Amino acid sequence: MTLNNLEVLERMLYDEQIEFSAWNKLFKKELFKNIEFPKDRLYEDVATIYKLVLNSKKIAITNIILYNYIIKVDSITTKPFDSGKMDLIKSTKDMCDYIRYEYPNLEKACNRREMFAYLSTLSQMANVKNKPREELKICISYVKSHSKEVLKDKRIPKRDRIALIALKFGFAPFAASWTLYKKITKRT
Repeated sequence: MTLNNLEVLERMLYDEQIEFSAWNKLFKKELFKNIEFPKDRLYEDVATIYKLVLNSKKIAITNIILYNYIIKVDSITTKPFDSGKMDLIKSTKDMCDYIRYEYPNLEKACNRREMFAYLSTLSQMANVKNKPREELKICISYVKSHSKEVLKDKRIPKRDRIALIALKFGFAPFAASWTLYKKITKRT
């Protein structure tokens, strides 16, 4: 299947078959002209992949498995939460601010993606004994103030919808729902 860059970007923002990860993509070298992955930042894919997508005219997508991805014990995704993991929120916000300005019709998709960044960051805090108070407060405040508008979007994934509803009952139900989701889907 071949899509244009805005179709791919919208699907990425909604988590519809296409991820922001760099590991599952092949790029033409010339797409990297004036684009680099940021140094000393976690979740550098989020800060970069959308730029490469927007530099592309058409993008081919396949469901054929051509690559095995190995999750290391000490990878970013498996390490316990620390304040550096807030980079996901920063990278997502920077990306969405740009997209909203350049492509206002993708506003709802950006709202969903920003919400995901906060929910994902909160989910990582769920497994930490000493919860980082300031980061927890920032994330919960954002989710509470933006969940109503995001819940109106029929395209948000069920996982996000359940997490948003669970958080209305407190952090413990939210953490339990996200942990259950990870077990069911066998995600880290």
